[in-house]
Amino acid sequence: APSLTTTHLEVRMPRPTELLKEDHRVIERMLKVLTAASDRLDKGQEVDVSVFERSLEFIRQFADYTHHGKEEDILFNAIEAAGIPKDGGPVGVMLEEHDEGRKGVQKMAQGREKFKAGDKSAAPQIVRGARDYVYVLRNHIPKEDDILYPLADEVVNAKVHGEMLERFEAVERERLGEKRQYYLNMVDDFERDLGTK
Repeated sequence: APSLTTTHLEVRMPRPTELLKEDHRVIERMLKVLTAASDRLDKGQEVDVSVFERSLEFIRQFADYTHHGKEEDILFNAIEAAGIPKDGGPVGVMLEEHDEGRKGVQKMAQGREKFKAGDKSAAPQIVRGARDYVYVLRNHIPKEDDILYPLADEVVNAKVHGEMLERFEAVERERLGEKRQYYLNMVDDFERDLGTK
């Protein structure tokens, strides 16, 4: 007769990079939303321009302040501490691209302010800023997913991974608090309104 033995299921902690990839999937959905809204605005079609205002909030709080914050303040430093130089290496390139993305966001925000103040001729600036941001991020995310994150998984030791997870949690708590779900719902709403799901 088979003996009864208890097996202990080991709970595997996620890698820090897996959590960052989860963020990427949400950000990619927002990029589709921005593309659809920009295309409509560009063609002079009906679009609720508040979508750009709310998108800016999502980008600034979720994508930049929280997600890029986890990368810039924690992950990139761990990679550098593991011996991969920041300057001239993949981390340096990622930092430059984060800044490029911020330029598109700034352009979009400036256009949105003018548009809100009644200057309808600012619509192309909103579109250009949104498209610049989308272009940078669409090229940027695969580089992190396919090159930088596997590198981090390889060079950063397991003990540091545990510390990074704790620090990621702290960043989420401090910068998003209970608002992660709010931003996920925002993306859901946009997808429904713009038909991008």
